[in-house]
This record gives sequence, structure tokens and C-alpha cells, in this order.
Amino acid sequence: MALAPGRNPALAPAAAPRASPRFEVVETLAGLAALAEPWNALAARAALSRQGFQSFAWLRTWAEHYADDGQKLKLVLGWTGDELALIWPLGARHSFGLTSLGFLGEPLSQYHDVLVVDGEIGDRLLAGALDFVRRLPHDILRLRRVREDSRLAVALRAGGARVVRSELAPFIDFGAAKTFEAFERGLSSKERANRRRRLRQIQQLGQIAFESPTAPESVDALIAIAMAFKREWARKGGHYAPALFDPRFERCFRDAARSRDPNASLRVFAIRLDGHPIGVEISFGYRDRLFGHVLAPDPALAKFGLGKVLADAAIADAFAQGYQVYDLLAPANAYKSAWTADAVGVTDYSLAATLRGEMADALFRQVKQIGRRWIGRAPSALVRALLDRVERRRGRR
Repeated sequence: MALAPGRNPALAPAAAPRASPRFEVVETLAGLAALAEPWNALAARAALSRQGFQSFAWLRTWAEHYADDGQKLKLVLGWTGDELALIWPLGARHSFGLTSLGFLGEPLSQYHDVLVVDGEIGDRLLAGALDFVRRLPHDILRLRRVREDSRLAVALRAGGARVVRSELAPFIDFGAAKTFEAFERGLSSKERANRRRRLRQIQQLGQIAFESPTAPESVDALIAIAMAFKREWARKGGHYAPALFDPRFERCFRDAARSRDPNASLRVFAIRLDGHPIGVEISFGYRDRLFGHVLAPDPALAKFGLGKVLADAAIADAFAQGYQVYDLLAPANAYKSAWTADAVGVTDYSLAATLRGEMADALFRQVKQIGRRWIGRAPSALVRALLDRVERRRGRR
């Protein structure tokens, strides 16, 4: 076959080589703020609905309140050419002579992940990012709440990371149900009967109403009530939950409720008894998924099963608002299993970079296990005293 003029394959230009990924670290709030446009552009083409806690709006809000708490931003960016293709939100903390790297977002974010483009390019970027992070000055990498369906989980296991702790996070997928009643028919008849019984029990106390306000003043008031309920629950029950006694926790929720990101929003849902709030649920929505973050029934009404009534109503409202998935988050408590058998594994990992980090990691895991058992058995009065100390230290009193 004759070749067309000018089509000699020996003279054809070689394909342009693929640009090697490059990585950099952002360490300032100003640098984080400047990433709004490229971060949102990457999220628009690469983020999954389960990665709402890696959205710019969420982490920018978190950073404005928590980034000054002894933690230095180490936000890792991966570029292909001039295009941002990977974001790994990390921070560095130095204590007891050790430098640890961990995810930004604690204690608010419930899942942690790397935002990265899909396909082969994304796989190369993620592998390169892990190598880059391992060369950063630190002793240990501690990564909490990584979902098992995350590409990061695969990379960490391949990189030799140690599993520190695993638990299950249940979620409800409403599927193709056209109405909430149709979805409920998939639940057991016993559970449907229990839901009706619990609601009737609460209704006997007075006039019950449900609401999901959007006005900032109403939202702020309900968030404050939710935090007050949760702090009372912690004190009465001897639950060591220091984040609840940090005023930044509440302020972050208030600011998140004012997010202008059309894909990310904070929903506040409440039950009122004779006009007074007796239960508040705070959830974070990203695209078609709603993360049930805080469930705060009035502890004084616990004997009436108010917490379950609040959860039931919040789930129904999530469906009514058009969400496809209501994420119940970890741990897999009994009331969650009544709603769904679906769950995803959530794992804490550690990866030592130095011998000192390896020794500290082993000690840290032992101390944490002992501490968890000790707190579970500690007298309520002692736990309350510890929580009061946290509250005083944070300046609430």
C-alpha cells in the first residue's frame, strides 16, 4: 500500500511524554483560602458523596477554628501540569519530642480521605503522594477513620501501615423508593410497630412538632441547645467526650450552617414539645448524602425513648429533603442496625517513619487501650471532674 505524501511514520512526531506529578505543601491559612477555586474544581470532577468532609467549605471552616491548636497545616497538593489533581489534608503536631502527621478535621470530620482524580493518573498520584508524605519530616503518620472503600486504604495497606482500630459505620440507602412509606415497608414489621409505639409514648407528653429551620438565628439557637443536651448527657452518664466541652466545636457548626457551597450544607432538625425543643439532630449534607453527625435528645426524657424517636424522624426528614443516603456513621450501635444491614468498615492506621516513632506508636496503642478501659470503668464523678477541667481550660466558665 502506498503511503500518502507527508505520512512517513518514521518522521511522525513522538507522543508528548506524560508530565511527572509534582507535589507541594501548603502551611498557612492564607494558602488554604487561595485554593478555593481549584479545590472546588477538583471536587466537581473527582469527589464522591462520601467525601463531604474533604470539601473546601468544610475544611476551611474547621481550619478557621482549630488550626491554631498546636497543629501546623501540612496540606499536600498533587499537580499534573498546571492542574490540581490531588489534595491530602494533613497537619503536623509536635509533642513530647515527637512530630506526628494526621488528618485535618479532628474532632469534627467523621471520615478522612484523599481527594484525587480517578483512573491510572489518580493511582500514580496517590502512590507518589504517599512517598512524598513519608519523606516529610515526621516520626509517625496517624490516620484515623479511613473508610475501607477508600483508595487511600488500599495504598496504606500496600505501604505497610499498621491497623490500629477498626469499626463499622452503618448507612441507609433509600434506593429507588418513591415514598418513605414504601421504603419503610422493607423494614421488619416489629421495627415499624416499635417506631409507632415510641412516637405515641412521646405524644402523650404534649403537642409534638418537627422542624428543620434555615434562618441563622433559629439554627444557632438549636445548635446551642444540642450542645447543652450533649454536655448534660456526658456529665450524667460519665461519658468522656471532651470535644463537646470545647466552644470551637459549637462555633464550627454555626459557621458550617452558613456555608455558600451549594453541594455542602448543615441541616439542623428538631423535635418540639409544646413549643420547646426536646431533641436536636445536627447533620452535614454533601450532594446526595446526609451524615448524621450529632443526635442530642433531652437527657431528662431519656426514659421515653426520645433519642430513637428523634433518629426516626430525622431519617424520614432526610428522605423528604431528597437525600439518597443517610449515613449513620460509626460506631454500629443497636438502634442503627434496626434501620439497615448496610455498613462500611472504618479503620485507624499508623505508619512509623523513625525508630522513635515506632516505639512511641507501640506505647501509644497500649496507653490508649488502657485509657479506654479505664474511662469505661471510672466513677461518673471522676469523669465529670475531668470534663469540668476541660470546660474551664477552654474558657467556657
